[in-house]
Amino acid sequence: REIIVLISKHAITASNQLSNCDKCINIFDVKNVPVTVIDGSSTESIDDRDMLFKISNTRVYPQIFKKIVYKNNVDRNNLLYFGNFEQLQEVVDNEEIAYDLRKKFPSIETFEDLFGHLRIPENSSIY
Repeated sequence: REIIVLISKHAITASNQLSNCDKCINIFDVKNVPVTVIDGSSTESIDDRDMLFKISNTRVYPQIFKKIVYKNNVDRNNLLYFGNFEQLQEVVDNEEIAYDLRKKFPSIETFEDLFGHLRIPENSSIY
């Protein structure tokens, strides 16, 4: 899986962060894009969480990362911080912008542009 979502299942002071963790996972689920979920509040995930915090330079949940693939080699140290729930929601919302307008402004990114190639075909099994 090329997408990592860092969430916290508890111990968040801002309730919207907890809600945004669920929404983030739901978006990828609805779009049929598999993700690796890491619970940053779990004691088993402390090392992974701290490594991801260093990459993103933030401690806000959720956080989304893309693995960078070099010649079919995926290395956990090659992670790119995509953003948080708000950035994810923005690229989802950008899909509503007319294609002709998006074509004129190529800097407008959509979920399909960024993550569509990772979608699991509807009639296939991941097992």
